Amino acid sequence: MGQAFIYLCRTGAVTAWLLQIQLGMPETTSHRVLKQLMALEIVEPVIKMPRRRMKRSGPIPKVWGLRGHYVPEDVAKAINLHYRTLSPKYRLAREVAQSMLTEYLEPRHLKEISYREIVAYVKDNRWISFNAPDIAELAADYIHEKGIKVWR
Repeated sequence: MGQAFIYLCRTGAVTAWLLQIQLGMPETTSHRVLKQLMALEIVEPVIKMPRRRMKRSGPIPKVWGLRGHYVPEDVAKAINLHYRTLSPKYRLAREVAQSMLTEYLEPRHLKEISYREIVAYVKDNRWISFNAPDIAELAADYIHEKGIKVWR
């Protein structure tokens, strides 16, 4: 529950799916933690997620906000990240980007990288379950979000 609270303090809004993906929680644990935080009046349900080309199976996910401390931008970011993380391509690209940051960029103290280097890294490390340029594009966006300049 502590991890979820800290994550909520950083982001302002979250879904149960984001807790599962970002913190590595099992599904039941993420729902239980949100219920406990709601019982403690720390979080409140903000909005039900708009359906986006999804089948009508299962419950509609909710966005939960830190009571009194979330803003509409936090909710929009949570919804956007929720839909992005539903994609297996995005999750793989995030793993690739994180691997690049820890194994390639940080040890060399680099603050910029070319897009070609990202594509080469993807191909060299056998991240081939998807098209390499697709993964490299998503990884480049993630690396850029982390403050590294990506030359195109």
